[in-house]
Amino acid sequence: MNKTAIYARTKDAITENEKMSEQITACMARAEDQDVEIYKDYGPGSDVFRPELQRMMKDVRDCKIQRVIVQDVARLSRNFLHLTELTRQMQECGCTLLSLAEEIDTDRMYDEDVLKLIDIWDKRKRMHEMEDSGQYRFYGEKIDDIPDDQVVDRYMQMRNFLSDARTHDNW
Repeated sequence: MNKTAIYARTKDAITENEKMSEQITACMARAEDQDVEIYKDYGPGSDVFRPELQRMMKDVRDCKIQRVIVQDVARLSRNFLHLTELTRQMQECGCTLLSLAEEIDTDRMYDEDVLKLIDIWDKRKRMHEMEDSGQYRFYGEKIDDIPDDQVVDRYMQMRNFLSDARTHDNW
């Protein structure tokens, strides 16, 4: 029998218990009566060293888990590079990922471009939130002044710039 992991994360245990339960319930409905292991973490999605995430990935690498189900990919990570690495490791170990919100099922496809688009639109959403509070401008422009078809290009320009800066130690 295949073992399925359900991974749920919220920012804290005190105020987010109901959200944690909702995530688990939604994922359990898709687990299809398989043998299920539930991994629960509390903390920011940017923290790549969450204990239950590390334990789950160890189980994936040890071939104990064949499928991971999450409410949305942001539960796993809010960092695109980290998320890509997690999905790559899963794929190498024969483990599939099902994300309910984005309807991503790597059992049927593996497409890094889908994850890139999710990451870009998540960043766009956050930029809007920051701009609304007066904290952020994208290359000095208001987000709404950038046509949708150019957002991806602008994001890639920024990402390449940051990557080059890191490579050349120009921080």
